[in-house]
Amino acid sequence: MSFFETMQEKKPTCDLEGNGSNDVEGAVDWSLTRIHGSNTGYPSFKQAMKNNGLFIDKTLLCKAFFDIKETVICVSAPVGFGMLTNINILESFFHVVTLNDMPASTTFGICCYHNKPEIIPETAKAQRAELFEPTLLCQQLLPFFNDHFCQHPVIRINLAVRNVLSAIQQWVNSFNPKQLNDKQKACYDILSKTYAEITADLKNCRDNQQDYKTSPKALFACLSDFVGSISPERYIVIVDNCDMPFIELQGKPWDNEIRQMLLELLLQMLKDNDRLLKALLVGTYAFPLNELDLDSVVSINPAFNGCFQQQLKHPLTNEQAIASMFGYTESEVYEVAERLNINEQDKLLFDYYGGYNFGYKGSRFNCAQVFSCAAMIKGHQSSKLLSV
Repeated sequence: MSFFETMQEKKPTCDLEGNGSNDVEGAVDWSLTRIHGSNTGYPSFKQAMKNNGLFIDKTLLCKAFFDIKETVICVSAPVGFGMLTNINILESFFHVVTLNDMPASTTFGICCYHNKPEIIPETAKAQRAELFEPTLLCQQLLPFFNDHFCQHPVIRINLAVRNVLSAIQQWVNSFNPKQLNDKQKACYDILSKTYAEITADLKNCRDNQQDYKTSPKALFACLSDFVGSISPERYIVIVDNCDMPFIELQGKPWDNEIRQMLLELLLQMLKDNDRLLKALLVGTYAFPLNELDLDSVVSINPAFNGCFQQQLKHPLTNEQAIASMFGYTESEVYEVAERLNINEQDKLLFDYYGGYNFGYKGSRFNCAQVFSCAAMIKGHQSSKLLSV
């Protein structure tokens, strides 16, 4: 029995004492807000939690995402509204432990076959659990946390960066083949060999100005087999920049051919896939889901549909809760200002910034621009002190 099989036999437990759980259907208070840390300049969830970085807690997204009835969730939001951070949160919570969770882990090349350290499950899980210890997800939804933390493999595909190849590289680099059983090892070897061959083929095509014809469907099938051998749990697929290829293809001579190839890949991943538990598609622009015939399994959530708890008579649905996790509300922006000790006069600058006003329920603020504005204000305050 391999390490990964042993790990699945024992459900994770969280020794942290939450402030009482309200993990009951319909009882989650999505309006809860918590701010962690005080240091700016840490854009990712992991970096912020490890370095006392300023971070507005959006971890309840994991519960909303898991409980929504549809299998495929598509969220569209402007750049800078927390899409990457939310993806990092979902992956950090659900994904099975890997070499990346070991202390002082580094990125290992695919050819470093014998140099990878072994994964110690207790150490790896504890390392990642530290990220979530102070979060709303752990403190408010402890039973859900214990049931799903590190239990579901996550396949993360960025359609703006070599799509399936990047996901394959991530999975191959994340495990030590010495800890795999015979079936897992066979899938691992096939995956590693396929990656190496296709990477070389791509380089040859570029050098000789040839067209590359290998279908990404074959790559994903190979990756799916390996992920299925690692864990008996169905996997989660996260597709970042899902709209990017379709935007860049417009007007190109190979538009129809590549578009069809991408649509076939998405159909393979998202429709009639027995191994799929959930899928999240994130992008900036409207995504052509009508071409995928996914009406029965998909939920389309523009991130700005006016979902503010204090302005609704009834609790938010899971769909609305997901939308509410993208961008900052006005109250969250001013809580950030309080945390950074920005004075009342300089807080008025946030009013001039104004955020994005999406309709009739208030404004939603760009996360990146909020911190940029705060840094500008703090720099202005420091310069005034130095000039005194």
